[in-house]
Amino acid sequence: MGHTKGERIWKSLLNPSSNDVAASEWLLLHTISKNHSVCLNDIRNKIAEKWEEVQKNNPDFYLTWSTGYNIEKELMRYEDIGILEITEWKNEKPCWTLTERGSRILDDWKTTVKKILGSVTES
Repeated sequence: MGHTKGERIWKSLLNPSSNDVAASEWLLLHTISKNHSVCLNDIRNKIAEKWEEVQKNNPDFYLTWSTGYNIEKELMRYEDIGILEITEWKNEKPCWTLTERGSRILDDWKTTVKKILGSVTES
């Protein structure tokens, strides 16, 4: 039985394995949820701050997504599958927020990624 690309991605997001990709995806969504309508450069800065916090407890954790290290591609992928939406444009760059579906995923993943991210999941 075939699945569309969106269905495969959605299924993998609902069942993240305990690895850096799942934790990175969660951290990206968490960063956006804490900064409503946040643009790419701010996302990069804020996720770097969170990564530094995680490094104190888990120095083996590195940010990586299924798209590699390209946050912009990851954001567009999330928009395609209904996890993020563009709220506005600033300097010809989109600003993002979580959809209701994205918020549910963030809550569903929290326990799974806590082993990797530690106390950052509580912030």
